[in-house]
Amino acid sequence: MSARQTSKPSLYGLVLAGGKSRRLGHDKGLIEWLGKPQRYYLADLLARHCDGAYISCRPDQVGQIEQYEAISDIYPDLGSYGALLSAMSHYPDKSWLVVACDMPFVDDDAIDNLIKQRDAQKLATAYFNPENGLPEPMLAIWEPTAFDRLVRLSKAGLDCPRKALIKFGDEANLVRPHRAETIININTPADKAAAEEALASK
Repeated sequence: MSARQTSKPSLYGLVLAGGKSRRLGHDKGLIEWLGKPQRYYLADLLARHCDGAYISCRPDQVGQIEQYEAISDIYPDLGSYGALLSAMSHYPDKSWLVVACDMPFVDDDAIDNLIKQRDAQKLATAYFNPENGLPEPMLAIWEPTAFDRLVRLSKAGLDCPRKALIKFGDEANLVRPHRAETIININTPADKAAAEEALASK
């Protein structure tokens, strides 16, 4: 196998923090689950494992991102799908380890495990939900080779990262998380209360 085939693109980290958190009622990225706003906690976490770490945000949030590098969304109507495309457009030769800011149980072990099982020959490496087998696109590594496929799917009317991973089929590498709670995300006040209780008991 040639060096070109075995080499892996550099890995950048991306915290998805551009959502409007309508169901929760306030910005998920500013919740202090673990001593600092979650968008910054996750950026620090990714910086320990990646060659660079960025916070994805809406254009109106850029001035609020302090002491961290931000990538403004240039696909404003596509949600997290657009945030991923925006990052890939900025740095097309990089791979992106994406983490959503509403996942309070993501830790060093979760990131390290995903990176160790990365298959750069696939379009993406993602955790999957052990209960239903569905891929979790918001805790995943997306390779540069996925960009054109994602653009084509978007033009065809698909703008859901999970559906994209499903469409990838065998071209996506799905990884079992060490702990099921790793891929839990927070959408409602009840979710937030349950997560706070679980974190406090650790």
